[in-house]
Formats: sequence, structure tokens, C-alpha cells
Amino acid sequence: MDQNKVTKVKNKLNLLRSGLMKTYPFILSFLENLKIVVTEAVPTAGVSKDTIAINPDYFLGLNNREAEFVLVHEALHIA
Repeated sequence: MDQNKVTKVKNKLNLLRSGLMKTYPFILSFLENLKIVVTEAVPTAGVSKDTIAINPDYFLGLNNREAEFVLVHEALHIA
């Protein structure tokens, strides 16, 4: 795994947190308790019991609004 991509995904996630705090505070508090894994093992994004898996190429190709939607969507699968 390219560590540069992992860093970029983590930076994007940190940026999105401020927007989620304003629009979806409940979802953000829920996301904070989930493990987020950056992996090429999934084509887009996916969830398990306590983990969200994110494909870095897919996620970095999304604009911030789309990436926020993906996080909310995946979190609601678990909720």
C-alpha cells in the first residue's frame, strides 16, 4: 500500500470531520468509534461490525461532498 495515499485519505477524513460536525453530529460521534482502514481489498468502501474499509483511489477521486456521503452511508449500515 502506498503510504502517500494513506496519508492523503487520513488528511481528507480530518477535513471532512469539521463538515460532519455541523451537518451530521450524531453520525460523526458514531464514526469516531469506528476503525477506518485504508485498503485496496475493496473496490469502493465497505463495512463490517466496527470497521469502515476505504479504497484510497476511489475515495481520493471523490469531491468532499461525495466523500462525506460515502462516510455517512457506510456508517448507517452499521447503526
